[in-house]
Amino acid sequence: MLLWLPIILLSSCFAIQPELINAESLDKGKHKTALGVYGGFNELNTSLGLSGAHSVGFSHQLNWTTNAEVVGNGRSVNSILKGYGNTQVHFSTGPKIGLLRNRLALRLPLTFSLIQGDRFLSASPTLLFNTFQKKGLIYFRYNYLAHSNEIYNYRGDLTAGYTHRMNLYDTNLLLSLLTNGLGIYCGIGIAL
Repeated sequence: MLLWLPIILLSSCFAIQPELINAESLDKGKHKTALGVYGGFNELNTSLGLSGAHSVGFSHQLNWTTNAEVVGNGRSVNSILKGYGNTQVHFSTGPKIGLLRNRLALRLPLTFSLIQGDRFLSASPTLLFNTFQKKGLIYFRYNYLAHSNEIYNYRGDLTAGYTHRMNLYDTNLLLSLLTNGLGIYCGIGIAL
C-alpha cells in the first residue's frame, strides 16, 4: 500500500515518465538498468504507469539509452485496474552525451508512441544535471511531436523534474517528482 500512496497523490493529464538514468556516463561496455512505477491524477484523468530504462556505455562520454513505458489512463485507479480508459505504450532510444565531468548530460532520443491504435513519433531532447554528490538529478525534457494534433493544436510540452537516489540494501532506490505544467507526477523505482 505504501508503494501506491505517492502514485495516487500526485497528478498530470499527459503521461510523462520519470528519468531513470542519471547524467553520469558509463564506461565502455558497461550496462545499467532501472525500473519504475509512477502515476497521478487530476479532475480529468488518472494515470498509472510502468517504465524501464537500459543504458550501454560506448565510450567514456557516449552512452546509448533505451527506455519503454506502458501507462493506463482512466477516470480512477479502479477503472484503470479493470481495463477501462486508454493505454499508451512509449518506446524511446538514442544517445546520451556526457559533459562537464559527468555532472551534465544531453540525451537525444526519438520516441515512438502507440495510443489507442494511433502512432506518434516525437523527439525528446533532455538535459540532465547531477546534484548533491550525484544523489540528485535535475532534468528538463522537451517532448516534440513530429505531427501536430489538429484537434488541440498540440505540438509538445516541457517537462521538468527531480530524481533522488538513495541506497537501500545495495540497491539504488529512485524517488522522482516531475511536472509538465499541467500537473505533477511522482514515481518510485530501482536502479539495478
